[in-house]
Amino acid sequence: MANRRYKLDLAIPETLPPALLKKPTPAQIAVMSNMTWAEIIVEMIRRLKSYSNKINAGTLKEENTTIAKWHICRHADNMSCDEEQNI
Repeated sequence: MANRRYKLDLAIPETLPPALLKKPTPAQIAVMSNMTWAEIIVEMIRRLKSYSNKINAGTLKEENTTIAKWHICRHADNMSCDEEQNI
């Protein structure tokens, strides 16, 4: 059976300014009600990623902690995985 695999490396501050915390609008909720579960997961990860930032940005010790990818894994069927896609 194929699986969707998600790889996340996100650094999100423990506290966010209230202005950044956005609740979905009624229009966004209506759109999401017509999405598949996989599309909803990707959308939620995309929203999480929007809050992430690089650690030590602009320095030699910069860490890219804004990474979110997914792919279809077919290892359970002894097949190769699909190519990773950025979120």
